[in-house]
Amino acid sequence: MSKITNLIAVIAAVIALGSISAMPGNAKAEDARIDMQIGKVGFIIGVSGGRGTVYFDGHAYPIRVGGVSLGATFAMSSIDLTGTVYNLNRIEDLYGNYTATSAGLAVVAGGKTGSLTNARGIRMELRGRTIGLEFSLDLSGINIRPR
Repeated sequence: MSKITNLIAVIAAVIALGSISAMPGNAKAEDARIDMQIGKVGFIIGVSGGRGTVYFDGHAYPIRVGGVSLGATFAMSSIDLTGTVYNLNRIEDLYGNYTATSAGLAVVAGGKTGSLTNARGIRMELRGRTIGLEFSLDLSGINIRPR
């Protein structure tokens, strides 16, 4: 091969590699951290509310948390939760209603752990502890909105 042919081959390879790296792909959704403090009161119907912060893309976003549960509920408690948010590409996707992806938040060694998802595919893995008295056999969900 001549030097010109080699040069053309190198230039074509550089252009091809540059166009491949510029092609859009399936970008990994950024993860976020979430901290929440929730109070819960109820007998048969439980009402909970609280606030928290989501740390995403270098910013802290204050949130309000609300929820209603229906079932065998007796509660007067405070719950501190922390966790990770998955599949979050923009903060607006975080807001809305979440339901438990398993049977609900489970009591594990004096604490709570659970997984919640919303309609946009955002998933939260939460863990924390409860202070107070709570007995609950209910189907739970929460609502997250900006504060």
